[in-house]
Amino acid sequence: MILYKYMDADGLKASLENKTLRFKNPKFFNDPFDCEISCASSNTKAEDQWFTEAKLLHYIRQVGVLCLTRNKSNLLMWAHYADEHKGGVLGIDTELANLNSSEINIIPATEGSVIYTSLRPSSADHDMPMQISEFTKEFREKLFLHKSIHWAYEEEVRVVRKFLSYRDDTYDYSAKALEHEDIIIPKKAIKEIYFGSKFIESTPFEIINTVNNFPDSKVSRCFLDKELWAIEETEIPSKPDFTKTI
Repeated sequence: MILYKYMDADGLKASLENKTLRFKNPKFFNDPFDCEISCASSNTKAEDQWFTEAKLLHYIRQVGVLCLTRNKSNLLMWAHYADEHKGGVLGIDTELANLNSSEINIIPATEGSVIYTSLRPSSADHDMPMQISEFTKEFREKLFLHKSIHWAYEEEVRVVRKFLSYRDDTYDYSAKALEHEDIIIPKKAIKEIYFGSKFIESTPFEIINTVNNFPDSKVSRCFLDKELWAIEETEIPSKPDFTKTI
């Protein structure tokens, strides 16, 4: 399965150079509702609600989320997540990148389709175990995969993974939370590379260098279609003709 990751120019270059994908803690997402399951109900006591919120915070601090999508040509996502077309998109083979493994991931890519709803999910009637590994599938979905219907255009698929550097014996909530962790993936897992129409370093030699470094990947430069509200992809050949403009 190929899924796509939108990135700004710095993120794209770092991922290509280091062969990494960034898992980000939900507390640092741009949507403050994200992974904020509701703890309130008409029958909930204030102290019980506080305790539930504390446990949820304990869960959230442990994890990083990799946000992917099925759509590499979404104009809104190119504008928002690829920094106004100055960045790019990577096509990732989720199997080769170990994103499908239920042993490594709390939620693997094969089960990570985001569920878009008009109502916030609730923690009511759910047990709250101390370990994330003990979550039911339904509770994992409610906590990590439910988003507002406003975000449905993203066609998002998530991978949720516990931070490797997180320590279970650390309960100092005044300590700075882990913001992200970069996970190394096999080079061969990067199947497609798309440079935005405004990619700053998009000289022919910059792109050709990428072609040479990723000979088994499809490398393309994106342009604005002359007639449609769409992106036109031009694949860069493995042996380009330098007499032509890329």
